[in-house]
Amino acid sequence: MAWYDVGAAFATMATGASAVTAAYVWTQGQLAERWQRRDAIRLRTWSGYIDIGGINAWRVRLVEEPTEPTSRVVVEIIDEDGRPRENAAHNMRQFVLKDAMLARVASPADYAYLIEIGKQRRQQGGFPIGR
Repeated sequence: MAWYDVGAAFATMATGASAVTAAYVWTQGQLAERWQRRDAIRLRTWSGYIDIGGINAWRVRLVEEPTEPTSRVVVEIIDEDGRPRENAAHNMRQFVLKDAMLARVASPADYAYLIEIGKQRRQQGGFPIGR
């Protein structure tokens, strides 16, 4: 190798080193973005998509206590003071006819989680699907 080739060899090595460095930085950025998306998906469980206003809850009391095991449950829909609520009972019937199922009401911790997720979603501009 001649003395005038040393500069060219050094320039080639510097270019290669900068290309490797750029590739490393780019890869780290891609990985960080992927990890952020993964964490957002983990945070966004099924309950993260439920609008807090879309949860229906009814206060009920058992009308009759069965004397033997049965699949039938008779409840009365009531308000906070224990008075019957005919409109709420009608709404519940409509949900049962439409969905053919009922689910438990969200616990206070679930409500707090849904409210927090809703705040984050509004700050981010909507559902973070496909981001």
